[in-house]
Amino acid sequence: MNFIDEYKYMIKPDLTWDFIIKHPEINWNYKLISRHPCITLDIVRNNPDKDWCFINLIQNINITWDIIKNTPELPWNYYYFSYNPNMSWKIATENKHIPWNYLHLTYLDDVTLNVIENNLDLGWDYYYLSGSNKINNEIILKYPNLPWSPERLSLNSSISLPKEFIKTLQTVDKNYNINT
Repeated sequence: MNFIDEYKYMIKPDLTWDFIIKHPEINWNYKLISRHPCITLDIVRNNPDKDWCFINLIQNINITWDIIKNTPELPWNYYYFSYNPNMSWKIATENKHIPWNYLHLTYLDDVTLNVIENNLDLGWDYYYLSGSNKINNEIILKYPNLPWSPERLSLNSSISLPKEFIKTLQTVDKNYNINT
């Protein structure tokens, strides 16, 4: 079996742990599989001989904040829990000592305009926000020096500011570099 076929197996949504153990002839990439929903912490613990990747595992939907809190002996990299579907603004605020990836936390449903406005010092993804319905004209006018994306603001149906004003704003490109 070639690499592409093996990879297809590893990303299949219906992949199961039973299938993995019944097919040792497949060159399983346990680093990649660590993020698959069929993998649980019990499976990882019961198979320490596998080359698990805790950066991927912490992003796995089966890994909750309670699991992470209750297993401090494991090599968790909390930054990557920011990508876990179980992450919430509540978890971030209750654990401010952790260096979260605020760029990614911007996408959370419970990160509202109020949350952003009350925490402007955090590293929000202004490129994403510029195209998001989380913002409005008032926040742009109130904070024109934030690194908005004029291109995305002009396409945002929540924004009705004149195009001439939008063009004057400090910009941020897709690589998150600020331009003036």
